[in-house]
Amino acid sequence: MTISPFEALLSMSGEYDLFLDIKAWPKLLFENNLTPPVILADDVPIWGFSLMRQARDIGIPELPCMRISPAEKKDLLYIAIALENRAGSYSWEERKNILEFCLINNIAVDDAIIQTIEAGRFTDWQKKTEKYIGFPDSLKKLVQSRMLDIKSAEKIVSLPEPCIALVYEKKEKLTHSERRIFLEQLHEVMQRDGLAEKETSALCRTMLDAPDPVKLLEAARYPNLSSMQKEFLQHAQLLRKQGIALSAPDNFEGEAFFIRFPFVSRQNFNKKVNALQAFENHIDELFTLL
Repeated sequence: MTISPFEALLSMSGEYDLFLDIKAWPKLLFENNLTPPVILADDVPIWGFSLMRQARDIGIPELPCMRISPAEKKDLLYIAIALENRAGSYSWEERKNILEFCLINNIAVDDAIIQTIEAGRFTDWQKKTEKYIGFPDSLKKLVQSRMLDIKSAEKIVSLPEPCIALVYEKKEKLTHSERRIFLEQLHEVMQRDGLAEKETSALCRTMLDAPDPVKLLEAARYPNLSSMQKEFLQHAQLLRKQGIALSAPDNFEGEAFFIRFPFVSRQNFNKKVNALQAFENHIDELFTLL
């Protein structure tokens, strides 16, 4: 174990600087040389870049270091990931850094490396990481900030970047689930109507400015269904005034409507029956919705 100036360490190669600065070490540990050591192999830092940056930021001049024997880059990468010790919680940006390191250095991404990165089995790790690398920056930002899962991101990758950037900007407007639904539906409308980037972006902004973006976009996605729902609501309101609930099958895909009402006396019952008889004039209109 040796003590080295952090400035000298930071001037060395950053080839293995693959991880985000996740953990904040207490200043007291730095002051007493009690932090984990920076790991060096042939004067190349393998692990400890976060420690170096924290030391610089809080004014600590030196850090403990440990030198290990030179080894193949694959083995040194494995050591770096193992020392980082966050299996299952690496960000997609860190996965990207690791994969790019492997590709540049002709390192095969085998199960030993993947299991050190992921907690347990992870199917198609390289393929999924390559897809993330291919995302536009705005979509990477959504995935990296855990505002959208990578599977959903793959589905909407062709959305214009201004749309995705706007969704990120208005992140408080939608829940995680609503955000996924909104982006997938926007993508469907864009493809169905052959909208250009400018038109899609304008539609996205209009929807996000509305009180309920998902509901408004759903109406644009299913214009016929939206019209049917409005017509049904008009009929239902007529009965609701009489204390009778009218319901329809989901998306009007079925053969029957249903009514339900409470009654507290014979007189009350007869009043509901009379209301239903008066509603008979609307029955044919109602059944055109099915």
